[in-house]
Amino acid sequence: MIPAETSERRYAILAEGWFANRHAKTAHGLVAYGEDEVVAVIDSTLAGQRVLDVMPNLRRDAPIVGTLGEALELNPTSILVGLAPAGGKLPEEWMETLREAADAGLEIVSGLHQRLAPELPGVRRSG
Repeated sequence: MIPAETSERRYAILAEGWFANRHAKTAHGLVAYGEDEVVAVIDSTLAGQRVLDVMPNLRRDAPIVGTLGEALELNPTSILVGLAPAGGKLPEEWMETLREAADAGLEIVSGLHQRLAPELPGVRRSG
């Protein structure tokens, strides 16, 4: 029997301005409990630090970077929207980052109710 090919994701987590906040539950959950690698957290307010410096209870470490460009240097395959903002709609700055991520070939992973596919050309809705 041939083993099934596994496709591990390498995540960059978008948590701009929120990573140290308890509302970034999606980001924190992936870092603490996810099986795939987290290559970076994007949060310019904490850039230059590491996950365990900011949130030592998360058990895994990764660098915190200030931009998507810096995260791309670490070869992610996917970008995760790391929280659900009040009102359930992402700010335009985050949408621009996600457009850039899609243009760079990253898979966009989001648990939001907001459908991202119509706003991001070339992105398919999964599920």
